[in-house]
Amino acid sequence: MTTVSPTPTAAQKQQGRATIQAAEAADPAAFAERVNLIRASPKTLAYLKSFKGLDVNEQISGLAASMPTQPLRGFTGLIEAGAIEFKVKTIKNGWYSTEMIVHEQPLVQTRDLGSLPRCPSAWAAFWAWFAVNVTTCGAFAPFPVAAFACAAGFAVGGAIIDFNRGCQMNREEATMSTKSKYWLTVSGLLAAVALTVGLAPVPLVFVLGGALVIGFLAAGVLYGQFQKDAIRSGVLAAPFPLLLAIVAFNVALLLRGSELALFLLPVVAAALFTSCYIWSIKHGPYAPPRPTNTAT
Repeated sequence: MTTVSPTPTAAQKQQGRATIQAAEAADPAAFAERVNLIRASPKTLAYLKSFKGLDVNEQISGLAASMPTQPLRGFTGLIEAGAIEFKVKTIKNGWYSTEMIVHEQPLVQTRDLGSLPRCPSAWAAFWAWFAVNVTTCGAFAPFPVAAFACAAGFAVGGAIIDFNRGCQMNREEATMSTKSKYWLTVSGLLAAVALTVGLAPVPLVFVLGGALVIGFLAAGVLYGQFQKDAIRSGVLAAPFPLLLAIVAFNVALLLRGSELALFLLPVVAAALFTSCYIWSIKHGPYAPPRPTNTAT
């Protein structure tokens, strides 16, 4: 999104100073906090300094006067995180061309079990402020650094911004992360079965075997893999891990009771775990869970 803004006129600069004074007088502590937020952000300062010919300190105060504290906190946070980027050019007659680039970011708050990725509250506050202010331009005339929030950007840039891109986790990365966890669990369970078959005494082998079966079922439920359509279509078929598991289990049976079992079975189990997990990274089948079955 690109916004074109003129160099402030003398009258506009005077108006800007009055706006700054009013904002500072209304709440000195909050205004000072906003100024400090800007000064504490190297990337935000670099953005402000890219407006050649303008007083940086005045633009800092102007930005602090233009944006409430929480949206400003989100703004500086997004810039520092690399979620949004600005490219400023000086064009004809001393006007400024400001390109606002919104990058997808996997930076989200910690998620609890069963919850979805959430945009940090300050980031959300910034986008809410942005969405409201894209319809006004005049208020930002004295402060070109804040003019990116002007609706003119939509006409000049020729694109409508996706407000969610700056704070939501990339869906593909989230899916791959969940798939990795699922196959890590399955690979670990297969390795545990091999150890149980080869080392557990007869009374205990049935108890552990039952527990491992429950573990496989629980993994399928937790990661939303019990989907009728996916199972019927065969997309969840994994012949390679199945073949490896059969071989490993037979080796475990052959070694069971031998003197070498205690030394060789851990190697067999580790090989099964490693092979299955590495294979799953590129080839492991995985059905993205439906909203009601989302796993974290």
